[in-house]
Amino acid sequence: CAKRHWWGGCKEYKTCSLKIKLGRGYDGFVKTYNRMKDSVWSKISSVCSGASQYRFIGHSRGGAINSVFAYALWKEGLLHSSKITLVTFGAPRSLDDSSSDQVHGKFPQWRMVHANDMVSSIPFDWLGFKHYGTMRCQSCSYSEGRDKPYLTTSV
Repeated sequence: CAKRHWWGGCKEYKTCSLKIKLGRGYDGFVKTYNRMKDSVWSKISSVCSGASQYRFIGHSRGGAINSVFAYALWKEGLLHSSKITLVTFGAPRSLDDSSSDQVHGKFPQWRMVHANDMVSSIPFDWLGFKHYGTMRCQSCSYSEGRDKPYLTTSV
């Protein structure tokens, strides 16, 4: 389903059954999305059919995978942006710059991070990854922004 880059960490991801290219993201999160997408969407469609709101919430790796799910369901048009909310806690970056820019601000997106948590700074921004959503940071001494904390500069 995907093409590997020279550093081994970034792949294209698509819904394998439909062969639709959606964007690019970090290998581990995209592989998990590709494996789970059909079964999760089937469960959402059957159990939550007719819901007015779908909340994708996750911590760390689970937050990154939920970021990919929210992006993909929005991008494919399976869920309207007015029905999606994403909340992550200490999640790594999951999408490349372009995909992240496409979805940023399209639906409520909250990223909760701690200033000293390195997980939210990986994969590194210099590899072309970016967070999306509004960041809320605990113990930060700087103004909050979309893709902070910037621990990557001290690694």
